[in-house]
Amino acid sequence: MSLAWIAGQALGLGGTPFEVNVSTQDMYQRDYFESRLEMIPGKQLVIVRYAPNHDPDQEWVFNRADIDNANVVWAREIPGVDIQPLLDYFHDRNVWLAQPDVQPLQIVRYVPPAPTAPPDPPAPSPSAPTR
Repeated sequence: MSLAWIAGQALGLGGTPFEVNVSTQDMYQRDYFESRLEMIPGKQLVIVRYAPNHDPDQEWVFNRADIDNANVVWAREIPGVDIQPLLDYFHDRNVWLAQPDVQPLQIVRYVPPAPTAPPDPPAPSPSAPTR
Protein backbone atom coordinates (compact mmCIF):
# COMPACT_ATOMS: atom_id res chain seq x y z
CA MET A 1 0.00 0.00 0.00
CA SER A 2 1.66 3.25 -1.08
CA LEU A 3 1.78 6.37 1.05
CA ALA A 4 0.27 8.31 -1.84
CA TRP A 5 -2.74 5.99 -1.76
CA ILE A 6 -3.05 6.33 2.00
CA ALA A 7 -2.75 10.11 1.90
CA GLY A 8 -5.31 10.20 -0.90
CA GLN A 9 -7.84 8.33 1.18
CA ALA A 10 -9.99 10.54 3.22
CA LEU A 11 -10.85 9.60 6.74
CA GLY A 12 -12.58 8.67 15.94
CA LEU A 13 -14.42 6.96 18.99
CA GLY A 14 -17.07 9.05 21.09
CA GLY A 15 -15.77 11.92 23.17
CA THR A 16 -15.94 15.63 23.80
CA PRO A 17 -15.61 17.55 20.54
CA PHE A 18 -13.40 20.57 20.04
CA GLU A 19 -15.34 23.60 18.82
CA VAL A 20 -14.26 26.73 16.99
CA ASN A 21 -16.03 30.07 16.86
CA VAL A 22 -17.92 30.02 13.54
CA SER A 23 -17.04 33.68 12.90
CA THR A 24 -13.40 32.70 12.26
CA GLN A 25 -13.99 30.47 9.24
CA ASP A 26 -10.62 30.16 7.57
CA MET A 27 -7.67 27.81 7.58
CA TYR A 28 -6.78 28.87 11.12
CA GLN A 29 -9.54 26.50 12.24
CA ARG A 30 -7.64 23.51 10.92
CA ASP A 31 -4.46 24.80 12.55
CA TYR A 32 -6.35 25.25 15.82
CA PHE A 33 -7.61 21.67 15.73
CA GLU A 34 -4.18 20.34 14.85
CA SER A 35 -2.58 22.19 17.77
CA ARG A 36 -5.22 20.73 20.13
CA LEU A 37 -4.72 17.22 18.73
CA GLU A 38 -0.93 17.57 19.17
CA MET A 39 -1.55 17.96 22.93
CA ILE A 40 -3.34 14.59 23.21
CA PRO A 41 -1.05 11.69 24.15
CA GLY A 42 -0.41 9.26 21.30
CA LYS A 43 -0.77 9.64 17.57
CA GLN A 44 -3.91 10.91 15.86
CA LEU A 45 -5.66 10.22 12.55
CA VAL A 46 -8.23 12.75 11.34
CA ILE A 47 -10.74 11.66 8.72
CA VAL A 48 -12.09 14.68 6.85
CA ARG A 49 -15.62 14.41 5.50
CA TYR A 50 -16.42 17.19 3.04
CA ALA A 51 -19.95 18.17 2.01
CA PRO A 52 -20.74 17.74 -1.71
CA ASN A 53 -20.66 21.53 -2.14
CA HIS A 54 -17.31 21.97 -0.33
CA ASP A 55 -15.08 24.80 -1.59
CA PRO A 56 -11.97 23.04 -3.00
CA ASP A 57 -9.86 26.09 -2.07
CA GLN A 58 -10.48 25.27 1.62
CA GLU A 59 -8.39 22.09 1.75
CA TRP A 60 -7.92 20.40 5.12
CA VAL A 61 -6.04 17.30 3.99
CA PHE A 62 -2.31 17.88 3.89
CA ASN A 63 0.39 16.20 5.93
CA ARG A 64 4.02 16.30 6.96
CA ALA A 65 6.52 14.65 4.60
CA ASP A 66 7.17 11.79 7.05
CA ILE A 67 3.52 10.78 7.32
CA ASP A 68 4.15 7.57 9.28
CA ASN A 69 5.93 9.47 12.07
CA ALA A 70 3.67 12.53 12.10
CA ASN A 71 1.71 12.99 15.33
CA VAL A 72 -1.38 13.99 13.35
CA VAL A 73 -2.31 12.55 9.95
CA TRP A 74 -5.16 13.99 7.90
CA ALA A 75 -7.04 11.86 5.34
CA ARG A 76 -10.06 12.44 3.15
CA GLU A 77 -13.13 10.23 3.33
CA ILE A 78 -14.17 9.29 -0.19
CA PRO A 79 -17.82 8.30 -0.56
CA GLY A 80 -18.16 4.71 -1.70
CA VAL A 81 -14.53 3.82 -0.88
CA ASP A 82 -13.84 1.41 1.98
CA ILE A 83 -11.82 3.21 4.65
CA GLN A 84 -10.93 0.04 6.56
CA PRO A 85 -7.49 -0.42 4.90
CA LEU A 86 -6.55 3.07 6.09
CA LEU A 87 -7.80 2.37 9.61
CA ASP A 88 -5.87 -0.92 9.60
CA TYR A 89 -2.67 0.80 8.46
CA PHE A 90 -2.93 3.45 11.18
CA HIS A 91 -4.32 1.02 13.78
CA ASP A 92 -2.22 2.53 16.59
CA ARG A 93 -3.82 5.99 16.33
CA ASN A 94 -6.82 7.71 17.90
CA VAL A 95 -9.22 8.32 15.02
CA TRP A 96 -11.21 11.54 14.69
CA LEU A 97 -13.80 12.90 12.28
CA ALA A 98 -13.67 16.49 10.98
CA GLN A 99 -16.52 17.93 8.94
CA PRO A 100 -15.36 21.39 7.85
CA ASP A 101 -18.68 22.18 6.16
CA VAL A 102 -20.89 21.45 9.20
CA GLN A 103 -21.67 24.04 11.87
CA PRO A 104 -20.77 24.21 14.64
CA LEU A 105 -17.35 23.21 13.42
CA GLN A 106 -15.97 20.41 15.57
CA ILE A 107 -13.80 17.34 15.57
CA VAL A 108 -15.30 14.29 17.25
CA ARG A 109 -14.19 10.71 17.73
CA TYR A 110 -14.71 8.69 14.56
CA VAL A 111 -17.26 5.90 14.68
CA PRO A 112 -16.91 3.50 11.76
CA PRO A 113 -20.13 2.79 9.90
CA ALA A 114 -21.83 -0.48 10.77
CA PRO A 115 -20.99 -3.25 8.32
CA THR A 116 -23.65 -3.72 5.73
CA ALA A 117 -25.26 -7.11 5.45
CA PRO A 118 -24.55 -9.00 2.25
CA PRO A 119 -27.43 -8.93 -0.20
CA ASP A 120 -29.91 -11.77 -0.04
CA PRO A 121 -29.16 -14.52 -2.53
CA PRO A 122 -31.42 -14.48 -5.56
CA ALA A 123 -34.51 -16.61 -5.32
CA PRO A 124 -34.21 -19.89 -7.17
CA SER A 125 -35.76 -19.73 -10.58
CA PRO A 126 -38.65 -22.08 -11.17
CA SER A 127 -37.49 -25.02 -13.20
CA ALA A 128 -39.47 -27.24 -15.43
CA PRO A 129 -40.31 -30.60 -13.89
CA THR A 130 -37.94 -33.33 -14.95
CA ARG A 131 -39.13 -36.78 -16.01
